[in-house]
Amino acid sequence: MQMGDGSLPILDMSDHYKIYDGGEHSFDSVTALVQSSGTPISLGQEMGKYMNTEKFWGFLGDHRLEPLADSPREVYTYNWVSEAQGPMIFDVGVFVPEDLALRELPDWLEIKSYPAMRFFSLIYVGPFPHQQHSGWGNLRWDQRAEEKNLIYNEIVYRELYHRYDYGTDQHVTEIQLSID
Repeated sequence: MQMGDGSLPILDMSDHYKIYDGGEHSFDSVTALVQSSGTPISLGQEMGKYMNTEKFWGFLGDHRLEPLADSPREVYTYNWVSEAQGPMIFDVGVFVPEDLALRELPDWLEIKSYPAMRFFSLIYVGPFPHQQHSGWGNLRWDQRAEEKNLIYNEIVYRELYHRYDYGTDQHVTEIQLSID
């Protein structure tokens, strides 16, 4: 996936961000090591303790665990219980080898297997929502899927954090919507 060479169409941009059409993709099943809510939570404050990954990265370092090669640096998975923006099982972690085996896993970590799925994706390059000049509000992911006649089935929404760049605030995030 090349953004700068014109192979991905730009859907929206400003001096501070760009939103690219990442297209439709089918992905094989994948295994992840995650901090999971385990039970449904709501969007907002309840997510905070899972989004703090300092302890998570400490565990990976202490156990010399590496995410899969060529995978995102972190993955946030919103497993909707009944509809998008409603209660969800929230997972934050990294993709790992399918055969990852750990003798003892602390109670705040899980190894999860996600089924093969189809996704529509957008690539966002720019400041995060809490940063100045963010274009996150212009993603309009549900409307963009609808414009392509894709049906967001409201099963999974994922944010794949490919690059963090706090020097320029040009972070690279792939937003994936599960589609039928």
